[in-house]
Amino acid sequence: MRKLFILLSFVVLFAISGTVVAAARPANVNVTITSSFDNDNKNLSHSITSLPVGNVFQLNASNIQASYTFAFWVINGVVRDDLAATDSIRLQTSMNIQAVFHKAGEYAVLFVDSNGKLISTQYVLENGSVTPPSYAGFTKPGLQVNSSEPWKSLEGATTFDNIQSSRVYVLQYTAGTPVSVTLSITGGVATPSNPNRNDLVTLVASDIPNFKYWKDGNGQVLSYQSTFVFTAVKDVTIIAETSDVKTPETLVTMSSDLAIRENYETYVGRFELEAGHELVEWGFLLSDETLGLLSFETPNVIIAKSNTYNLETNEFVMSFSEVTFSSIRAYVLINNGTSVEEILSAPAAITSDLIISEYLEGSSSNKAIEIFNGTGSSIDLSNYSIKLYTNGSPTAGTTLVLSGTLLNGETYVISNSGSNATILAIADITNGVANFNGDDAIELLKNDIVIDTFGVVGEDPGTSWAVGSGATAEYTLVRKTSVTSPNVSWNVNEWEVYPQDSTSFLGSHSLQTATDSQKVVIDANGLNLVSEVKQNTTLSLPSSGANGSTISWTSDTTEVITNAGVVTLPSGQPVVVIMTATVSLNGTEKQVAFEVTVGLTDLEKATADRDAISLTLNYTEATTITLSNSGLNGSTISWASDNALINASSGSVTMPGSGQVEVTLTATIANGTAELTKDFIITVGSSTQTEELLFSYNFLDGGSSNNSAYASTNISTNVSYAGDNPGGTSGTTAWVANYANLSLSTGTRLGGKLVSVVSNDNTNSANLKTAFTYSNILTKVELLGLTTFGTAGNVGNIYLQVSTDGVSWTTVSTQTFASTITFGSLNVSSGNYIRVLVQITASTTISGIQFTGLKVYGYPI
Repeated sequence: MRKLFILLSFVVLFAISGTVVAAARPANVNVTITSSFDNDNKNLSHSITSLPVGNVFQLNASNIQASYTFAFWVINGVVRDDLAATDSIRLQTSMNIQAVFHKAGEYAVLFVDSNGKLISTQYVLENGSVTPPSYAGFTKPGLQVNSSEPWKSLEGATTFDNIQSSRVYVLQYTAGTPVSVTLSITGGVATPSNPNRNDLVTLVASDIPNFKYWKDGNGQVLSYQSTFVFTAVKDVTIIAETSDVKTPETLVTMSSDLAIRENYETYVGRFELEAGHELVEWGFLLSDETLGLLSFETPNVIIAKSNTYNLETNEFVMSFSEVTFSSIRAYVLINNGTSVEEILSAPAAITSDLIISEYLEGSSSNKAIEIFNGTGSSIDLSNYSIKLYTNGSPTAGTTLVLSGTLLNGETYVISNSGSNATILAIADITNGVANFNGDDAIELLKNDIVIDTFGVVGEDPGTSWAVGSGATAEYTLVRKTSVTSPNVSWNVNEWEVYPQDSTSFLGSHSLQTATDSQKVVIDANGLNLVSEVKQNTTLSLPSSGANGSTISWTSDTTEVITNAGVVTLPSGQPVVVIMTATVSLNGTEKQVAFEVTVGLTDLEKATADRDAISLTLNYTEATTITLSNSGLNGSTISWASDNALINASSGSVTMPGSGQVEVTLTATIANGTAELTKDFIITVGSSTQTEELLFSYNFLDGGSSNNSAYASTNISTNVSYAGDNPGGTSGTTAWVANYANLSLSTGTRLGGKLVSVVSNDNTNSANLKTAFTYSNILTKVELLGLTTFGTAGNVGNIYLQVSTDGVSWTTVSTQTFASTITFGSLNVSSGNYIRVLVQITASTTISGIQFTGLKVYGYPI
């Protein structure tokens, strides 16, 4: 659309055009092709998928239909009257192609904005008339639609009747009040020298034979052309460089915010192509998460692709709503003959030279110095050195001459060789110049001239210099992002202080390039608020942001959370409160809303009340336990006890006759639909128990079973108590025997002519067991009056076993034969059976043991 852009070069700069895509640059693109033939067939489309970005795409609108004639191509919404029916273009990261045709006897009439953006397409009969679309709402910064003559065709027509060919009408604008722009030019002549905003300026170098490039006041390269044409948009300093040789290369530059549209930020980008490079795409990269140098690989980068540029200046412009992003960078994609290459602009703010950007004085040998290149160009480090001055000495003790090349935006880190692994992994070099303490000064020199200083050379501050809330000893100091020049005078106000051994900033540095709007976004993005509150408290609500913004807070439920952050838990179910932060700076503001759930669910309330219950677990004398029947969160609490020694209703504790008893006290906590329990194992009684003889049994006469075969099992018999039974108890008690002879008056025999196994169940083994369980804790069992019968060598070990069910048995003590056998050091809990088992190792003869009595010791109840 060459004629269109030449005609509109005055106004096209301030067009808002482009496509915003939240994604990294794709390698392939899907192409949508739409055809418009007449008023009834305007949007017939199809797609071609996965074509490589940057490749040549062949347009072919010839011989589509015999009754239709090609009129125009519309590429990504922009009418291109410079493209023929059969032509080629480069594929961009998004592609929407429209072919406009007309049939015989009709013509296609297109209405476009001043940047070529298609507004509407109409079809009209030959010699007919069209009605232009409404231009209400169309504005440009500093411009207004020319209401007396709003539309003009590329051929200059301003009327809409007697149409005899396809044509394009362009919306016309007129300038508002002129705004002057100041040019500070060194080494060149600008025409006009005192332009107004939107004027095209032609800048010609005074010393063309020695001209190398144009640069701005910060040293950023603007153009390699001795005749430089640009649009005056704001005050600018431009210098002709005649000594520093640079190889011309494709470049893209970006202005700072023009501040010409209310509630918008407007940026001008410009590209200049190296010979042999072909333009593919241009636009801006945005991020609402990252502050610093963006690239297509930046996570969640936003690609704002422009579709138009000024053919005379190669400038493109886009406006973006305020408080939508934190950083921005211009880009172009070019085809270099072999691949698609991305070229990015330098940061909007650059440093005048290298600076010391970080100083890490950590624990032990964790020490590092960081140098940052924000100059916009690569730097030969061989011209630079670092000197270390220790303990107030005016003479440098260690000097390090740097080497290599430091790219723009990169850092060079020097660390102590004894630093931790994290620091060493980031370091570019280890050197003794990083062997400093907080009272040692550092200088950065260029060609042996000091350009930047940390600390004061020749001054001994004792242990450190104070910096903000910290010091140069045992802290990490990072140069503020607002510092864009080195400083030969130590200035503590240029540094941010972080805790000792902080390494999260090491290896990268950024400059403060943000506008007020971007600062608001950064501070808003940095806000965090708890999502749940489960107790009465006061929330920490920051009142200011790191970039100077003011933050105010409002609550939509002030009875739960006040605007000041005071929390009062609701009595019922949790309540969701919306806390809104308003972040503002110099009239620009952004609101961020946080959902905070305040309160406890029934289960959480029951859990909190359960966890709050605490009881003493040991009682050695009678007392009363306070058993609460309600919790702080409204739960009801009921109690149950498995032993009458503790009364669950009154909490009274009764001591046992002797020894200790474990009582399980259970709390049931109920709140709404939730119910939980909590057990307390409480020991009641004295811990100083004395072992006593509990029972003594007489086995001189096993009873009247008259079993002498040694082969019967489960022989029930009554065994009498011995005379020394404690308490003088008399009578009999039930026992059960297996493979025994109970009819002897000399004792009870266990054994027989068998191989008696040592079992843990009731299989064939010679044993004698109780038919009852003991209520006591047993500590010792004695067998009295033991002798062997048969072959003594056939008698093996003798075992004491216990069981809670009389079926499955566990051995608790093993002894060898003796006249008296003691199974001691037992701790058999109450509720157990006991049995004595003898092992018979051979069946050559009837063999076994005979005993006359059995004594049981333990703790009395």
